[in-house]
Amino acid sequence: MGQFSMPERTWIVEHYFRALGKENRQPLKDVMSGFTNHFNKKSPTKRNIRKMVEKYREHGTLANLNSPNSGRRHTVRINENRGKVMDRIIRSPKKSIRRLAREMNVSFSSMRRLVQDIGAHSYKIQIFQQLTPDDYQKRMTFFSVHWPSFTMNQTF
Repeated sequence: MGQFSMPERTWIVEHYFRALGKENRQPLKDVMSGFTNHFNKKSPTKRNIRKMVEKYREHGTLANLNSPNSGRRHTVRINENRGKVMDRIIRSPKKSIRRLAREMNVSFSSMRRLVQDIGAHSYKIQIFQQLTPDDYQKRMTFFSVHWPSFTMNQTF
């Protein structure tokens, strides 16, 4: 039932009761075909329509009654674990995410998300040699010395 919006659910239940009021023998089929024509969307199944009507009769609402408790639980990405991860990264910044995940008994993908949440980077910053003004002259000298050898010998 979660795939239908509240206006769609309301439309379904209203049209079901209207079809019953007309002493229609097939209110489910009428609702299904009317829904497809009205919303240009795949209609709900007979079972879904029955469940929506039953829920409306029992509770007087079509809303999700279990909304604070519905959905997947975020058991790893909580503030407590973010603090633990940050402490471990500060203590040993060169430790790999895979090793951190193994030590904290968390999956690699969850650990990667935790690292991203705290604003750290999951890659090693590469250090390279900076070019100095002298390097230009050294390169030109090297080129002028070795260029004749290169042009004469193709396997150089």
